[in-house]
Amino acid sequence: MSIRRPPPHVERTRVVRLLTTKLSAIRPFSAAEHQGLAGLPFTLEAFRRENAIGLAGGSMGDLMMMVHGCAARSKVTRWGGHPIIGFLLPGDLFDWPLFSLRAFSPGARDAVLDHNITSISRSVVAVFRAGALLDLFDDFPSLRQTFEAAALIDQNIAREWLANLGARPAAERLAHALCEHFHRMKAAGLAEGSTCHVPFSQARLSASQGLSIVHTNRVLKRLQEDGLLQLDGRVLRILDQRRLEGFADFSPTYLNWRL
Repeated sequence: MSIRRPPPHVERTRVVRLLTTKLSAIRPFSAAEHQGLAGLPFTLEAFRRENAIGLAGGSMGDLMMMVHGCAARSKVTRWGGHPIIGFLLPGDLFDWPLFSLRAFSPGARDAVLDHNITSISRSVVAVFRAGALLDLFDDFPSLRQTFEAAALIDQNIAREWLANLGARPAAERLAHALCEHFHRMKAAGLAEGSTCHVPFSQARLSASQGLSIVHTNRVLKRLQEDGLLQLDGRVLRILDQRRLEGFADFSPTYLNWRL
């Protein structure tokens, strides 16, 4: 669906910056590798709020990256619920495991998604075609390992979400989720000092943490009164990072992977 976007050259600059920022945090690039990544062809697809980007049972033959907005991974239950199992933020690549299986394993051409991916704000996604990526990996084999390492960070995040939902009390759980969000936005170059944008609503935040909106508002009020953070609409400001991360039992090490 058509959404007003910046001019193409501005979008290309943003896509290249997000991609290289994401991957260079894992391993420094040579000038030739950087040039290869910067020249990687892609198309842009725009989605309005609540549009399906990927559906359970569908294929993902190409690799995608969030450029603007936010998407949620969710599962459909027979009771009609759609629990959120992850957020996709600008700079996040998805879904490497399916792309890798289909591209490098001849017997896995029928690999499909096991969950839905839905835009939860107006979103723009960059689509990197499989053929272009395979050509890039032929020229620079070590870049494939870098993409694989980025996928390992996604797996780390998924495991941390399991631990967060299963073990932490509500206040610590919510604080941990906001710490993670801030660090992910900062890693993408999208935080200014101690402030970053929150592209999802408090209702979505509540759903992702298994909390009611009322409980979430109560916890946020407590965290703000304690001088740990401020959430004003869609703007998150970390007021005391050391105390907030200590309270949440948060360490950003799971968000980092170095080759």
